[in-house]
Amino acid sequence: MSTAPRRRSGLRVLALTLGLVLVVGATGVIWTGRAITGRSVYVSELGAAEAATATAFNAALLALGAGVIAVAAASRHQTGATARRTRRWTVRLLLLGTGAAFAVASRVPCSAGCPVPGSTAFTATDAVHLSAAVAGFALAGLAMIVTAATPGRRLLRLSSLVAVALMALAAAAGGLLSLQGSFLALGATLEFVAMTVAVAWFVPYVSAQLRPLPSAEEGTTAGVSPRAAVAAQDGSIPPSR
Repeated sequence: MSTAPRRRSGLRVLALTLGLVLVVGATGVIWTGRAITGRSVYVSELGAAEAATATAFNAALLALGAGVIAVAAASRHQTGATARRTRRWTVRLLLLGTGAAFAVASRVPCSAGCPVPGSTAFTATDAVHLSAAVAGFALAGLAMIVTAATPGRRLLRLSSLVAVALMALAAAAGGLLSLQGSFLALGATLEFVAMTVAVAWFVPYVSAQLRPLPSAEEGTTAGVSPRAAVAAQDGSIPPSR
C-alpha cells in the first residue's frame, strides 16, 4: 500500500474510533446526569432551561452528534454490487442526518420541564427541540433497517434488526406515556433504554467498518463468482473456485 492510501486508511480508523468514543462517552455523561438528579426524568429534561445538568447534558448531546457524524463520514461505502453500494451510501447519509439532528437538539434545548405538545407551556423552541430529537431517533432507526437489509456481515445485520426493534418499542412506549402524562417514571426509563440501545448499535457497526468489508468484487478478484462470494460471506455456502 502506498503512502497516500495508508494515510487515508489511518485517518479513517482514527475518525471511526474517535466517533465511537464520543458517542459512548457522551451517553455515559447523560446517564451520570440522570443519576445526579436522583429521580426519573426524560432525556431532554436534563438539558432543559434552569436544569442543574443543562450545561453538561447539552455539551454531551453535541459531542454525541459530532461522534455520529464522524462515524458516518468515515464509513466505507464501496462494495462490489451497485445495490449494496447504494444501501451503504444511504446509511452514511442517514447517520449524517442523525448526528446533525442531535447537534441541533443540543443547541436548542427545551424550556423548563420540557412541556409536551398541546400544553399551554409548549413553545416554538420546544417544537424545534422535539422535532430534532425525534428526527435523530427516526433517522438512526432507518439506518439500522437499511443495514439489516444489506447483504454482508450476518452479525451486523442481526444486531441491527434487534436494535431497531428494541429502540422503536422503547421509544414509542416512552413517548406515549409522556403524552398521556401517566407512568412518567416508566416512560422516562424507556426513553433512556431506547437511547442506550441506539448507542450500543454503533459498537458492532464500527467494528464491522474497521474490518475488511465483504464484497462480490473481492470474490471475483480471487477467482470466485460474485454470487458464491456473497453467499460465503453470509455463511450460507463455502466459496468454490
